[in-house]
Amino acid sequence: LSAGGNGCSTWCVSPPGMSQDASFERGLAIVAEFLRFHGFTAAVKALEKPSALKPHDMVSNAGGPEAWRRGLVDRMVELLVQGEREKFWAQWGANIPGAVLDKDIEVEGLWLSLLAHFACRPAPDAHGPDQEGVQDLQSFLHARSSSLGGQPDYMLYCALPFIPRPDLSPQFKHIFAPEWLPALRERLAATLMRVVRRPDWPAIYSLMSTEARRPPGAAP
Repeated sequence: LSAGGNGCSTWCVSPPGMSQDASFERGLAIVAEFLRFHGFTAAVKALEKPSALKPHDMVSNAGGPEAWRRGLVDRMVELLVQGEREKFWAQWGANIPGAVLDKDIEVEGLWLSLLAHFACRPAPDAHGPDQEGVQDLQSFLHARSSSLGGQPDYMLYCALPFIPRPDLSPQFKHIFAPEWLPALRERLAATLMRVVRRPDWPAIYSLMSTEARRPPGAAP
């Protein structure tokens, strides 16, 4: 691991002698031990949920920033097409800066369309609704109601959670039209190329690497 700032500049996250996923599991165990010691039992329970974003899911930066960006775009478009909702949103949250998610109107509109897509079309051969996708959409509409008023589809998608068969509703026929997914893929790719930023690896990886390199018996 080569640390750069608060994270890893080389994307080599494994301490010596450990695979990337092994280092992830070790880091998870360290965090759980710390939380359990200090009484954060609810947080420890949350850690028991399988992670949608492990080190092997991250896109390599070996070819430089542009190659990384293109690799990420290809990965996320693939996850969209395959209906991998949890993995898609994990990559979304990890690679788009929070300031962009909070303030970029174009990203917000795309976000809303993606949520509607995953709610209605949870898999390539399925025409929803998907209850977890619907819950994601409802949470988003509730949390961002003050800013979503300017989005043209806001009121339409507010009704979506209450439609038992959106694939049979004239209001939502556009989501099931043949041109919907190709257009959404193009919007996603263009937006990601504009806004994504390679994230820093959490500092715990650097701490683990430092600990692994310390000679036996040496002081921390």
